[in-house]
Amino acid sequence: MRKTFFGIFFLVVCQLSAQQTNVYTDAQRYFNDGKNLHAQKKFAASSAQIEKYLQLTDHTLSETVQESKYLLAANAYELRNDNAYYMLKDYFNEYPYTSFYDQTAFMLGTLTYEERNFKEAKTWFAKVDEQQLSETEMYDYEFRYGYTLLQLKDYNNSRYYFHKLIGKNTRYENAANYYYAYTEYTQKHYEKALESFLKVQNDPEYQAFVPYYIVQIYYYQKKYDELMPIAENLLKKNPQNENNLEIYRILGECYYQNKNYKKTIEYLSKYQEKAPKVVRNEMYLLGISYYNEGDYANAAKCLSKTTTEKDEMAQNSYLHLGMCYLKLNDKSQARMAFEQASLMDFDADVQEEALYNYALATYELSFSPFNESVKAFELFLEKYPNSKRTDDVYNYLVNVYLTTNNYDAAYESIEKIKKPSPKIFEAKQRVLYNMGINSFMANNYNEAISQFSHAIDLALYNEKTAAQSRYWRADCYYRQGKYNECRTDYETFLLSPSALNTKEYKLAYYNIGYSYFNEKNYNNARASFLKYLNVENDKKCATYIDAVNRVGDCYFTNREFASAQKYYTEAANSKSAGTDYSVFQQAFVKGLQKDYYGKINTLRGLIADFPKSEYCDDALYEIGHSYMMLDNYEKARNTYSQLFDLYPTSSLSKKAMLQKGMLYYNQNQYEEAIETYKTVVSHYPNSEEAATAIESLEKCYVQINKLDDYTDYMKKIGRQENVTAEREDSLYYIVAERQYFLGNLSEAGKSFNAYLQKFPDGAYATKAQYNLADCYYGTNKKAEAKQTYIALLEKNTTYENIAVSRIAEISYDEKNYAEALEYFKKLKNISEDYDKILAARLGILRCSALLDDNTQVVSIADEMMTDTRLDIEIVREVRYRRAKAYLALDEQDSAVPDLTELSYETRHAYGAESNYLLANYYFTNKKDEKAEQIIFDFIDKNTPYPYWLARCFVLLSDIYISRNDDFQAKQYLLSLKENYTQDDSIQEMINTRLADIESREKNSIIIDVTKENENIQEDENIQ
Repeated sequence: MRKTFFGIFFLVVCQLSAQQTNVYTDAQRYFNDGKNLHAQKKFAASSAQIEKYLQLTDHTLSETVQESKYLLAANAYELRNDNAYYMLKDYFNEYPYTSFYDQTAFMLGTLTYEERNFKEAKTWFAKVDEQQLSETEMYDYEFRYGYTLLQLKDYNNSRYYFHKLIGKNTRYENAANYYYAYTEYTQKHYEKALESFLKVQNDPEYQAFVPYYIVQIYYYQKKYDELMPIAENLLKKNPQNENNLEIYRILGECYYQNKNYKKTIEYLSKYQEKAPKVVRNEMYLLGISYYNEGDYANAAKCLSKTTTEKDEMAQNSYLHLGMCYLKLNDKSQARMAFEQASLMDFDADVQEEALYNYALATYELSFSPFNESVKAFELFLEKYPNSKRTDDVYNYLVNVYLTTNNYDAAYESIEKIKKPSPKIFEAKQRVLYNMGINSFMANNYNEAISQFSHAIDLALYNEKTAAQSRYWRADCYYRQGKYNECRTDYETFLLSPSALNTKEYKLAYYNIGYSYFNEKNYNNARASFLKYLNVENDKKCATYIDAVNRVGDCYFTNREFASAQKYYTEAANSKSAGTDYSVFQQAFVKGLQKDYYGKINTLRGLIADFPKSEYCDDALYEIGHSYMMLDNYEKARNTYSQLFDLYPTSSLSKKAMLQKGMLYYNQNQYEEAIETYKTVVSHYPNSEEAATAIESLEKCYVQINKLDDYTDYMKKIGRQENVTAEREDSLYYIVAERQYFLGNLSEAGKSFNAYLQKFPDGAYATKAQYNLADCYYGTNKKAEAKQTYIALLEKNTTYENIAVSRIAEISYDEKNYAEALEYFKKLKNISEDYDKILAARLGILRCSALLDDNTQVVSIADEMMTDTRLDIEIVREVRYRRAKAYLALDEQDSAVPDLTELSYETRHAYGAESNYLLANYYFTNKKDEKAEQIIFDFIDKNTPYPYWLARCFVLLSDIYISRNDDFQAKQYLLSLKENYTQDDSIQEMINTRLADIESREKNSIIIDVTKENENIQEDENIQ
């Protein structure tokens, strides 16, 4: 049995062993076949055999399994299967120390290279030891790695690999030469680059663009004669080639070097036309070529593109720009160009030439808003004292002093001259005169007097200027109330031979008349007004009509009524504005001449023709008085009642009612008289008329024998008085009043206060309270004065007008504009005096403006502008505030008329700002030409308010920016930055706009042509 078992076991073992050997032999055959097929480049068949091998093999046999997996991944790579990258990467990760390390990395690098994923390709290629590759793989590796580095702009390392391939007689020979040449080109190794470019210039693959590199290299080597035929040939052969743009540029520059400006223009103009961004240097060459050919308009266009940097080119460009603009008769642009060139010191000769031309252009334009002309000539003399132009500059400087509008700066400059000539003295006199005018316009009368006096002291140099200075100094004295001094100057002015033909000559008589009139010297006033009327030709002007009225007033005051009537009638017949006064005076004279019906008819006509006249209440009162004189008491009473009903707050209304009561009394109508007198007492309780009415009431009650009724009425109104108390009351008041009249306001105030404490309802309480308020006001205790005036108002006294006026004034000074506004409104309603009404209207105007109540501003301004007697300064303020209110209300069109009127007088602050506001209005309404015109007119007139002039320059730059003319905008901003030195918001406006312009310039101008060309070539030609 054992023997049999062993035999069976042995047989089984032998059979199993034979089976295993057969399997192993088959697997090995699959592996070998797969490996051989891979070597034969039968990659798909190779993969099939390898996969069978792996199915039959124990994967623990690592050597052949590892190689099998490599072969599978390599086959996938060769076949460019979609999973090739992942198979290679998995293999690399599984067998990091594989003997196929370099081949695997190379294949991964190649796959990512083919996907143009150059960053990853570089990573894989960097892992490869090319010595471990086959010769063919090594050439592929060197080219692909070199190209990868090229795409990553690693030109230095890229050229190393391309250079290794040159001369190896591989399929990469021409490509390697081309890319090697390119990498050397990028490193500016032009000789080496040229050598390789020449090798491939006829290769069909590269012949379309290699010649362009060759041209550029010759260009950088300044081998113009060698490049020009090549470049010309390129243009003929390839007229539509996109690289021709660079050829145009290079040829243009070459012809410029040969001074062939026509050819320069031919090529560079084509370059400019086609280039999305132009090279700064080429625009300079094109500009200079146009200049040399006499085409100044195109020269200016080109040169304007070259001023983006601060260097010698920019300085020279600005100088030539200035010359171009002079040829084009645009001195304004020339001035700014010369100015910029003069501010640069790269070339001393250019700087001197530019500074002289800048000063001269500024002088010829009379352009000196910030005293540029004086500064420029003075700077020239300082920097170039020995220049051949020195004498000319001195002559120009004298004329600048005579014509400048920046008088303060001109005066400072003149004062620096150590040995002034007679011409300089004459210029100084004129400058002083204009400084005086500016001070006068700003209401600085003392300063103006000083400046006019200095000008008069220089009469030797110009008698006319001295005469005009006397006139304006007289005007200053007049406004200060110094009438003797003003007349002396006016009369001296009139005696000056040079005064006769001046516009001030006639007004001197008129002003002398008013100086006498204000002193109540009516005879001399009349004589002066008559002299004015004799020399004034415009019989409709406001001053003529006013003078006619004043002559009438002078005759009237001297009771020469017939003559007064003649002049009042003349004024009234003119139908000019403001003749309601003439009509009223005309009527009044008729009354004095006992022509009561004529007076009544004339006054009725006044009320009908001038229903809003301030004389309407006077007219009604005088009509009532005329009826009294005619013994027509009923019509008189009716007229007085009409006056009371229409104008209850008028001071004439209480007089009219008192007269009405008297008429009733005189006609024994005592009951009617009592009611009328009571009306006076109830409506005007603390007035003098009320006191008279109370006395008259006593007489009326006596006449009707009703003294008890009188006593009851007196108790009712609180007028039952104690005689002894009244005497003590009087003594206390007299003591206080004595101090008041002596001017001891502090002591008087204490006494009035003591009186009011003791007699709060005394006979003199109201008057004491008013005097106390006046004492507080006079000693600058404004808060106490205000409270006292407010308390006084509660009593409804005759002092209401002045109390309201003072409260309004004090509230305004306290900046309590809302309160001030209410009192100014009340003052306007209760006042009859013209000056008080005017003050009230001004107060309403100013408070409303400060409270941003723009609707109210417009309303009161409209009312004020109907007043023909307004002083010019007040008219300016009214127009200004109304215009600003309209702008705030976004009613811009309504603001334009006022702004236009104000803009004519640029020496006034309102006028200066109005010019800016007006220009800004037209600019925002798309009328930039009109805005530009206003700005230039403003610049020509100049102003002592430089801020608004600077704002206009900024606005002017905005106008040019809106026209896409950055160059002009920039020049105005640079000039403003240089000449406007005040540190305020203007500088920020300038800097913001210059920064924006610079940003736009960088998007249109190429500064570094070498760098730009490199980028263009790389993007277009490297594939």
